[in-house]
Amino acid sequence: MKTVHKQLHSTRRGSRHEHYHLSAFFRFWYRRLLTNTSASASLAALIILVLGLAFWPKQSTLRPTRRCQSLEFDSNTSSASDNTSNLYHPFAPITLDNSNLAAYRQPDVIDTFANYKFRQHPKCNISSLSLHKPFSPLCPDRQSFLRAFSGGGRIGFDAPYMPRDCDMRWYSTEEVCEIFSRFEKVIVVGDSLIRHVVGALNVLLRKDLGYGAVTGWNFGEEESQKCFCTHQMDVKACSVQGIYRTSDVLLHDPDSFACPHGLVRTADGKQEMASPVNLVVELMLKFPLDPTELKRLQNLLPKERPKKPIAFAFGHGLWNDMDLQATVNWLQGILDAMYEAAPYLRPENLPREGSSNVAEEGVAEARGQPLAHVLFVTPSAAGVLKPDQWILTQGDKALQVFETSMHNLIHQEDGRFFGKGVEHLGTWNMSIQMDKWDGVHLNLRGNLLKAMGLVNWLGGIEVEKW
Repeated sequence: MKTVHKQLHSTRRGSRHEHYHLSAFFRFWYRRLLTNTSASASLAALIILVLGLAFWPKQSTLRPTRRCQSLEFDSNTSSASDNTSNLYHPFAPITLDNSNLAAYRQPDVIDTFANYKFRQHPKCNISSLSLHKPFSPLCPDRQSFLRAFSGGGRIGFDAPYMPRDCDMRWYSTEEVCEIFSRFEKVIVVGDSLIRHVVGALNVLLRKDLGYGAVTGWNFGEEESQKCFCTHQMDVKACSVQGIYRTSDVLLHDPDSFACPHGLVRTADGKQEMASPVNLVVELMLKFPLDPTELKRLQNLLPKERPKKPIAFAFGHGLWNDMDLQATVNWLQGILDAMYEAAPYLRPENLPREGSSNVAEEGVAEARGQPLAHVLFVTPSAAGVLKPDQWILTQGDKALQVFETSMHNLIHQEDGRFFGKGVEHLGTWNMSIQMDKWDGVHLNLRGNLLKAMGLVNWLGGIEVEKW
């Protein structure tokens, strides 16, 4: 690298000197014109001023003064004017030209909610383009996406979210269904924050902005009015009526399910509605863990290794006041219960990524590698309506420290805390400039964005290596 500034500095200096000589010339003869008493001397001074104005080099008088600059370029740079694009950027420059987006990204540049139920309702006017604006380049893998989503931002309150350095996909419902069908189950565990994400996922899976997140099939008239659209999550009495598992939708309102589904015959000869999409949420709020809750989770796991992988998403923090040790114990306790009920999920039973089976690599080398893919989602930012008594333990400082600390623990190189199957998704950046109706929980818009982040993570898992 070399510093290029001499030419700019000398140009500035030359311009100043020429400008100075011009000013001195006119001041001198103007004074002579005013102070001379004889008519002939005054006439001579006037003639010289007129001739000076007519014949003084104009390019010198009109050249602007330029400040000294110090710009760094590569050693093969020829000039500053045509190489400004080579200046150092801490992150790759964002390209907003959507004409270069690949064909498979076309859903990103249209409103994928356009054909959803209640999309045109004046109280439910949510466009996917108001949540995310696509740009290039697309994140090449799962890890780069997690970094980008966790570190992104907005240009203004409630503006479309932009991941940092590389972009995410905004999938259509058909694509979301296909991604979920790659897994035997997608199991979500945690508190109300992560439960609302499951509600938003059901909005995507049902193509219903009005009631997709809740059990609308058993609503009366009053509930239908009170729990419509954004109120599915920002009215407590409505949010607790969320959908906890896909099988409930298939049992009570199968026509509302947009993913492939149909009747199948069970082992006992009965027929039931089934789908390759299987999403379920279990509430586990805090540490110490409730043995009954752990047992319910264990009952969700197949006893034998299934043909397709199982993905897990965990969310925790607020119920233990951002206590890092309590969260570590909470997560480790759940992982231990999973491994007890389904030994095939233990990290030592997984082939190393890139290997077809354990025998090729050796069990010793395979130890510590992930079989169960686990995503830990840290809590959203706090809002202005956060009750004052929680500011110290659950305010934005505590939330940021907690998110950073969990990220560092999860990314220990030796996997000493949770093994190498656990990954982290931060949500503080994506939520700090969004409305929180009670200072804690995001509305439907925010949870749809979180849900699409989870889908992007699922879409990046190499299921063929199961």
